[in-house]
Amino acid sequence: MNGHAIWLAAGLRTPFARVDGPLARLDAVELSLPVVRAMTGSQSAAKPDLVVWGTVIPNLGYSNIAREVQIAADLEQTIPAFSNRRRECSRTAARSSPSSGAWRA
Repeated sequence: MNGHAIWLAAGLRTPFARVDGPLARLDAVELSLPVVRAMTGSQSAAKPDLVVWGTVIPNLGYSNIAREVQIAADLEQTIPAFSNRRRECSRTAARSSPSSGAWRA
């Protein structure tokens, strides 16, 4: 072991559907709530201490979707919450991937 901590986190995702499909009436926060409730409700003793939430294509009505989801899910308001976009994660992952040629040990 090299002395680095290893963190494991459970995760779920919102469903995929066509833009004009059965979920079209729901916004990103409404789609997020069942996932957040499933992640936080099953282990009532485990309280999140950080909220990181994101979307592929952000809704311009939310400046910080993580905070909006946190409020709607009745999570503790004092914990930090920040948002990311999947596009950013993909770019970061590509930069750090050994196959990209940009990875450094």
